[in-house]
Amino acid sequence: MARTLPDNPDSSVGFLISDVSRLMRRVYDRRVEPLGVTRAQWRVLVHLYRREGVSQTELAAILEIEKPTLGRLVDKLEKKGWVERRVDERDQRARRLVITDAVRPMIDRLKIYAESVNEDSMAGLNAEQERQFVETLLALKTNLNGLLANGSNGVAEYVSRDEGLREVGDRDPEGAIGDRIATNHRLHARRVAQTDGDPVRLGSTDHVALDDESTL
Repeated sequence: MARTLPDNPDSSVGFLISDVSRLMRRVYDRRVEPLGVTRAQWRVLVHLYRREGVSQTELAAILEIEKPTLGRLVDKLEKKGWVERRVDERDQRARRLVITDAVRPMIDRLKIYAESVNEDSMAGLNAEQERQFVETLLALKTNLNGLLANGSNGVAEYVSRDEGLREVGDRDPEGAIGDRIATNHRLHARRVAQTDGDPVRLGSTDHVALDDESTL
């Protein structure tokens, strides 16, 4: 089945998810701007709130940024009095990251703004549509996590699927359906190959390093 509408090449699943995510972050950035917190900072704070006590190495992996980059961010948050590095009780050489009581009221406001963005982005959808949308995203997430867990990049599956599309072409005299679907699969496989088989990097042109705190 084609994953792109024939009259809109930007309707591919990967592009839409990436673009919607980018737009939601931009709207959220505008709403939290009066709080004096940057995107890079609120990402760290939110993840620490959810996983308080993680190590800097663990948090860098979660955020998918380099440890030195995260270290500079944590330094700034520590100077603001929002984050503390505490000695790990089980390993005196290790440090655990925790948020301070001083920043908790702001995190509560960040949560409220996040809920408002979610609600506004779902405007026009009824409860059933929202439920189906969330379930669909969870299914996609499960599929992608499965590929990563299995060490698969899906290229072999797409090659096999491409071979099967020849039968579709036989049933489609003009070849439009088969050609369009086959092209989509080949392009996808090529993009995976160009990113060393790392599906996480697909459609990542909207993301840049966290060195610039105004962007992701």
